[in-house]
Amino acid sequence: MSESAFYPLGPGAGGDPFFTPTPRKPLELAVVLKVDGNNPDEGDLYLTPEGHEWLVEPLDRAVAQRLKVRFSFWLGEWFLDLNAGTPYVQRILVKGPSDTVIRSIFGQVIRSTEGVSDLLSLTYGIDAQRTMRLKFKAKLADLSTIDSQQYGPFQIAVNGPLSAGSQSTG
Repeated sequence: MSESAFYPLGPGAGGDPFFTPTPRKPLELAVVLKVDGNNPDEGDLYLTPEGHEWLVEPLDRAVAQRLKVRFSFWLGEWFLDLNAGTPYVQRILVKGPSDTVIRSIFGQVIRSTEGVSDLLSLTYGIDAQRTMRLKFKAKLADLSTIDSQQYGPFQIAVNGPLSAGSQSTG
Protein backbone atom coordinates (compact mmCIF):
# COMPACT_ATOMS: atom_id res chain seq x y z
CA MET A 1 0.00 0.00 0.00
CA SER A 2 1.33 3.45 -0.80
CA GLU A 3 2.38 5.89 1.89
CA SER A 4 -0.37 8.31 0.83
CA ALA A 5 -3.00 5.76 1.90
CA PHE A 6 -1.88 6.30 5.48
CA TYR A 7 -0.89 9.95 5.29
CA PRO A 8 -3.13 12.05 3.05
CA LEU A 9 -1.13 14.65 1.20
CA GLY A 10 -1.85 18.30 1.75
CA PRO A 11 -2.46 20.73 -1.09
CA GLY A 12 0.47 21.08 -3.46
CA ALA A 13 2.45 18.24 -1.87
CA GLY A 14 2.85 16.56 -5.28
CA GLY A 15 4.39 13.42 -3.83
CA ASP A 16 7.07 15.38 -1.98
CA PRO A 17 8.28 13.28 0.99
CA PHE A 18 8.18 16.43 3.18
CA PHE A 19 4.44 16.93 2.80
CA THR A 20 2.07 18.54 5.27
CA PRO A 21 -0.60 16.11 6.49
CA THR A 22 -4.19 17.23 6.06
CA PRO A 23 -5.50 18.40 9.45
CA ARG A 24 -8.15 16.12 10.91
CA LYS A 25 -10.61 16.61 13.73
CA PRO A 26 -9.53 14.40 16.66
CA LEU A 27 -11.94 11.65 17.67
CA GLU A 28 -13.41 12.01 21.13
CA LEU A 29 -14.78 8.74 22.50
CA ALA A 30 -17.60 9.02 24.98
CA VAL A 31 -17.16 7.79 28.54
CA VAL A 32 -19.87 6.66 30.91
CA LEU A 33 -21.16 9.66 32.85
CA LYS A 34 -24.23 7.96 34.28
CA VAL A 35 -24.33 4.21 34.96
CA ASP A 36 -26.99 2.18 33.11
CA GLY A 37 -27.66 -1.46 32.15
CA ASN A 38 -25.21 -1.42 29.23
CA ASN A 39 -22.58 0.65 31.05
CA PRO A 40 -22.08 -0.44 34.67
CA ASP A 41 -18.79 1.39 35.30
CA GLU A 42 -18.56 5.18 35.46
CA GLY A 43 -15.61 6.50 33.45
CA ASP A 44 -15.42 3.45 31.14
CA LEU A 45 -15.99 3.76 27.38
CA TYR A 46 -19.68 4.29 26.65
CA LEU A 47 -21.30 1.43 24.72
CA THR A 48 -24.54 1.57 22.77
CA PRO A 49 -27.13 -1.19 23.36
CA GLU A 50 -25.61 -2.95 20.31
CA GLY A 51 -22.20 -2.95 22.02
CA HIS A 52 -20.49 -0.28 19.89
CA GLU A 53 -18.40 2.61 21.19
CA TRP A 54 -20.16 5.93 20.91
CA LEU A 55 -18.36 8.97 19.61
CA VAL A 56 -19.16 12.23 21.33
CA GLU A 57 -21.31 14.30 19.01
CA PRO A 58 -23.89 16.39 20.89
CA LEU A 59 -22.18 19.42 22.42
CA ASP A 60 -23.87 19.02 25.81
CA ARG A 61 -22.58 15.46 26.22
CA ALA A 62 -19.08 16.46 25.08
CA VAL A 63 -19.00 19.36 27.57
CA ALA A 64 -20.27 17.12 30.38
CA GLN A 65 -17.49 14.66 29.65
CA ARG A 66 -14.84 17.40 29.53
CA LEU A 67 -16.06 18.81 32.85
CA LYS A 68 -16.04 15.40 34.50
CA VAL A 69 -12.41 14.98 33.42
CA ARG A 70 -11.43 18.50 34.51
CA PHE A 71 -13.06 18.16 37.96
CA SER A 72 -11.18 14.85 38.42
CA PHE A 73 -7.80 16.42 37.59
CA TRP A 74 -6.05 17.68 40.74
CA LEU A 75 -3.39 20.40 40.71
CA GLY A 76 0.11 18.92 40.66
CA GLU A 77 -1.13 15.50 39.54
CA TRP A 78 0.57 15.52 36.13
CA PHE A 79 4.35 15.45 36.32
CA LEU A 80 4.78 17.24 32.97
CA ASP A 81 2.83 20.30 34.16
CA LEU A 82 2.50 20.67 37.92
CA ASN A 83 0.48 23.89 37.41
CA ALA A 84 -2.37 22.08 35.61
CA GLY A 85 -5.46 20.91 37.50
CA THR A 86 -7.90 22.03 40.18
CA PRO A 87 -6.27 23.18 43.46
CA TYR A 88 -8.29 20.98 45.82
CA VAL A 89 -5.58 20.40 48.42
CA GLN A 90 -4.11 23.89 48.12
CA ARG A 91 -7.30 26.03 48.15
CA ILE A 92 -10.49 23.97 48.66
CA LEU A 93 -9.75 21.16 51.12
CA VAL A 94 -8.36 23.50 53.74
CA LYS A 95 -9.70 24.41 57.16
CA GLY A 96 -12.32 27.14 56.80
CA PRO A 97 -12.23 27.47 53.02
CA SER A 98 -13.42 30.73 51.53
CA ASP A 99 -16.76 30.50 49.73
CA THR A 100 -15.56 33.19 47.32
CA VAL A 101 -12.42 31.21 46.47
CA ILE A 102 -14.35 27.96 45.95
CA ARG A 103 -16.92 29.69 43.72
CA SER A 104 -14.13 31.36 41.77
CA ILE A 105 -12.19 28.12 41.23
CA PHE A 106 -15.16 26.02 40.14
CA GLY A 107 -16.53 28.88 38.05
CA GLN A 108 -13.19 29.21 36.27
CA VAL A 109 -13.03 25.46 35.58
CA ILE A 110 -16.52 25.52 34.06
CA ARG A 111 -16.15 28.79 32.10
CA SER A 112 -12.78 27.79 30.62
CA THR A 113 -14.04 24.41 29.38
CA GLU A 114 -14.23 24.12 25.60
CA GLY A 115 -17.85 24.53 24.48
CA VAL A 116 -19.02 26.61 27.49
CA SER A 117 -19.88 30.25 26.81
CA ASP A 118 -21.26 31.28 30.24
CA LEU A 119 -21.96 29.97 33.73
CA LEU A 120 -25.60 30.55 34.70
CA SER A 121 -25.66 29.06 38.22
CA LEU A 122 -23.43 27.11 40.58
CA THR A 123 -24.12 25.46 43.93
CA TYR A 124 -22.06 23.07 45.97
CA GLY A 125 -22.52 21.20 49.20
CA ILE A 126 -20.81 18.74 51.52
CA ASP A 127 -22.80 15.78 52.84
CA ALA A 128 -22.27 13.70 56.02
CA GLN A 129 -20.03 11.27 54.08
CA ARG A 130 -17.72 14.21 53.29
CA THR A 131 -18.47 14.25 49.58
CA MET A 132 -18.65 17.57 47.76
CA ARG A 133 -21.36 17.72 45.11
CA LEU A 134 -21.48 20.39 42.44
CA LYS A 135 -24.63 21.50 40.66
CA PHE A 136 -24.52 24.02 37.86
CA LYS A 137 -26.16 25.29 34.70
CA ALA A 138 -24.12 26.70 31.87
CA LYS A 139 -24.80 28.19 28.46
CA LEU A 140 -23.01 26.40 25.64
CA ALA A 141 -21.46 27.75 22.46
CA ASP A 142 -24.48 26.58 20.43
CA LEU A 143 -26.76 28.64 22.78
CA SER A 144 -28.23 25.51 24.41
CA THR A 145 -27.80 24.94 28.14
CA ILE A 146 -26.37 22.11 30.18
CA ASP A 147 -27.63 21.15 33.61
CA SER A 148 -25.24 19.03 35.66
CA GLN A 149 -28.12 16.97 37.04
CA GLN A 150 -28.71 15.48 33.57
CA TYR A 151 -25.35 13.70 33.69
CA GLY A 152 -25.18 12.24 37.16
CA PRO A 153 -23.52 13.92 40.11
CA PHE A 154 -20.34 15.91 39.71
CA GLN A 155 -18.75 14.99 43.01
CA ILE A 156 -15.42 15.00 44.77
CA ALA A 157 -14.67 12.69 47.70
CA VAL A 158 -13.33 14.84 50.52
CA ASN A 159 -10.58 13.34 52.66
CA GLY A 160 -9.19 16.63 53.91
CA PRO A 161 -10.16 18.99 56.75
CA LEU A 162 -13.16 20.59 54.99
CA SER A 163 -16.04 20.72 57.47
CA ALA A 164 -19.42 19.20 56.67
CA GLY A 165 -22.11 21.67 55.74
CA SER A 166 -23.59 23.28 52.71
CA GLN A 167 -22.43 26.27 50.75
CA SER A 168 -24.42 27.82 47.97
CA THR A 169 -23.46 30.21 45.24
CA GLY A 170 -25.52 31.70 42.51
